[in-house]
Amino acid sequence: MWSVGSSYAAGPISLGVAYLNARDPNFSYYGTNPNSGTTDASNNMGVFGSVASAESNPVFGGYASASTLQIITAGAAYRLGNAQVGLVYSNTQFRGLGDTAAGPNPFGYSGSSTFNDVEANLQYHLTPKLLAGAAYNYTHSSGAAGMPSAIYHQMGTGVDYSLSTKTDLYAIVEYQHASGVDSFDQPAVAAIAGQTPSAKNHQFAVRLAMRQRF
Repeated sequence: MWSVGSSYAAGPISLGVAYLNARDPNFSYYGTNPNSGTTDASNNMGVFGSVASAESNPVFGGYASASTLQIITAGAAYRLGNAQVGLVYSNTQFRGLGDTAAGPNPFGYSGSSTFNDVEANLQYHLTPKLLAGAAYNYTHSSGAAGMPSAIYHQMGTGVDYSLSTKTDLYAIVEYQHASGVDSFDQPAVAAIAGQTPSAKNHQFAVRLAMRQRF
């Protein structure tokens, strides 16, 4: 598993690009076991939890048999006074589906599945200590082996208040709507990252928190 990235900032403009390639991603990326593609890594915790929880995610869990995961991301932001607008694009490919040494393949997938995602975001400093923001994501999943595709729309907004340089309070509200057919060959359901997937095609998530940096 390897990745590379680069960033550039000049005046109000910020640019960034990143690339990640993981072999046997069901173990190396989601199971955080980069040196093993065939050893059970179900107890290793990754960004999305354990391998078992990654496989239960209806958005991409059906692609656990991919031999390679490739992610390409590029983004740009422009600051104008107290406001900043940003645009991010990512292309995620689960390649070589059907490699049962990498993970289960109960739906008999082969070939590749591709996710294209575009995000537009805005943040604005209402005061030096109070930041507000909003974002919209459009995600299109190509499906695999001739299966229908899925589309996910997600909108979020939030505010952050700094109590000090190390402590802040924040509130976030997110909504996602899904359509089409997901990786489990069923009507797509909403599955906001970090939440249990919904039983329906829509889902809300709310977070209220205090953050302390050390």
